[in-house]
Amino acid sequence: MGTELVIIESGHRNVGDYCAIARDTNDTKLIALWLDGKAYNTQVAYERDIQLFQTLVNKPIQDVLLEDVQTFGHLLTFNHLSSKARARNAVKSLFSFALRTGYIRINPAAAWRTPKTPDTLAERIMTQEQVYTVLANEKNARNHVIIRLLYNSAIRVSELCSLTWKDVQTNALTGGQITVFGKESKTRSIPISRETYGELLALRGAATLHDAVFVSFRSKKPLDRMQVFRIVQSAAHRAGIEGVSPHWMRHAHASHALDENAPIQLVKETLGHANIVTTNNYAHAKPNASSSTYLKI
Repeated sequence: MGTELVIIESGHRNVGDYCAIARDTNDTKLIALWLDGKAYNTQVAYERDIQLFQTLVNKPIQDVLLEDVQTFGHLLTFNHLSSKARARNAVKSLFSFALRTGYIRINPAAAWRTPKTPDTLAERIMTQEQVYTVLANEKNARNHVIIRLLYNSAIRVSELCSLTWKDVQTNALTGGQITVFGKESKTRSIPISRETYGELLALRGAATLHDAVFVSFRSKKPLDRMQVFRIVQSAAHRAGIEGVSPHWMRHAHASHALDENAPIQLVKETLGHANIVTTNNYAHAKPNASSSTYLKI
């Protein structure tokens, strides 16, 4: 694909050469091809964002201009900056894909300047004492091991909800381990402490290998993300900490492991990060050196 500037005159659509897709491809098929292979939760979020984009812009992809994507950015009304950033990233990703496949000749979103969102990671990292207090305030056995496992293993809430008993195994060194199927279709096995493993096994009862590890008390169906969110939030509230989500336990694991001098590559592999730069953000969120320490006030 050349990098020369292509001028789209009024009345002429931004139609490419279809170098990697069939010529009968339409917007709906293109979006499906773009979403294919992405993690389930990413697919759901991105599909919702693109539906919003199509509603607000009300144009086929091959008719969209830079001013259209800019207008979309101005119309976003999400309360959270992270949601706005995700929607913008979804649009930019889709149009990059459309260019690579030859669906369009030029990418109108390439010149779209999107504001950076402030880094609030430091605000979402609990101390070790806070994590222990949250656990101490959760008396229900199932809920206690949910919180403990989220912290001990640093798995994502979606990975926790999809755990079955065949994913829980013994480990000669640590006592136990879990195996999860995470983002980008990557499988990773994570050792867990003997205490966490013991709490897990105490929940099993007569469950088979293919039964979900964490189920609803009433329906006996696997817990979903919102149910786990409420469990963690309620326990944190009782501990006097507000705004806590399951992902905070993942943040806490990474930060505390690095504090204890765990190798950053090992933390990266445990969390399933694609890039070590992402893992390094936790070190930046809690710096231990600054020129301020050289001042006398």
